[in-house]
Amino acid sequence: MGCAAVSTELSDEGLTQTANISPLYGFNQRENQCGPASLATILRWSGVPDATPEALLPTVYTPAKEGSFLHDIAGEIRAHGRLAHKIEPKLAALFREVESGHPVLVLENRGLSFSPLYHYSVLAGYDLTEETVTLYQGEETPAKEDLDTFSRTWARSGSQGLLALPPGELPADGGEGDILTSIIELEGAGQTGAALAGYKAFIRRFPKSWRGHFSLGGALYLSGESADGVKHLKAAAHLAPDRPEPLNNLALAAHGDGRLEDAVRYADEAISKARAQGLDLKPYQDTLKEVGGAFEVEP
Repeated sequence: MGCAAVSTELSDEGLTQTANISPLYGFNQRENQCGPASLATILRWSGVPDATPEALLPTVYTPAKEGSFLHDIAGEIRAHGRLAHKIEPKLAALFREVESGHPVLVLENRGLSFSPLYHYSVLAGYDLTEETVTLYQGEETPAKEDLDTFSRTWARSGSQGLLALPPGELPADGGEGDILTSIIELEGAGQTGAALAGYKAFIRRFPKSWRGHFSLGGALYLSGESADGVKHLKAAAHLAPDRPEPLNNLALAAHGDGRLEDAVRYADEAISKARAQGLDLKPYQDTLKEVGGAFEVEP
C-alpha cells in the first residue's frame, strides 16, 4: 500500500489531519537501550518526574538479548502506578491515541522479516497531509519519518503499541474487555489506588458493564470501603442476573459485615447460578462452607 493510500485510509477513519504532542522529554539512548529510553519518555509524560533510562535499565533491559521485552516494559509501567495498555494493532487505533494526546511506545522492525532489527520509539505526532509521523527515536529531539515507511516497519514488528496512562485516564480507543483487563492487571501489580481510579473511569464510560461494577466492587471492599463495594457488587448482580460471581462476592462481603443470613442466601443463589451455567461448583461451595451454610455433594 502506497503512502497516499495509507493517509487516505486513515482520513476515512475520521481522524484529524494533524496531531502533535509536545513537548515530550526525549533521551539520548545508549546502544541497544531504546527500550529504557522510550519508556522513560512516556513515563515522564504520564507524571513520573524522575524516570530516566538509567533508572529503568535493570528492570527492562535483558543483556543476553541486547534489548527489552514488551512484557517487561508493561510491568515497569504498572510498577510506577500507570495503566499499561496494549493498543489494537491498527494504524487508526494508534493515531487515535495520539489525536487524544496519548504518546504511544511503538516497536518497529527496521530490518527484514528474515533478518529483523527491532527498535522502540515513541510516537508523538502525525500529519496526514504531509504523510509523516513524529517519533522520539532515542534522541532528545523528535524526528519526522515517512508515513508509508513507518506503517511498514511497524507492521513488520507485529503492529505493537503500548500506552502508559496516569491514574484514572483510559485509552481513547479499545474494547471494553481489553481496557478492563488492563486495569485488572494494574490491580494485580499491587497498585490499588491507581486501579480504583481506573475502575471508576471505566464505569463512567461503560456504565452497564457488569464486569466493571464487579471489579470495582471487589476492589472497594478490599480497600475498606465496604458500603460502596457492596453497592457496585449489587449493581453487577442486577446487570448480570444469570452470573454467580457477583452473588459469591456479595456472600463474602455479607459474612465479613456480620450479616450471616444474607451471606448464606447469596452463597446458595451463587451455587444455583453456577449450576445453571455449567460452571465448576467447587469455588461457590467453598464460599457457602466459609459463610456457615451447608450443601449436598452431588453424586
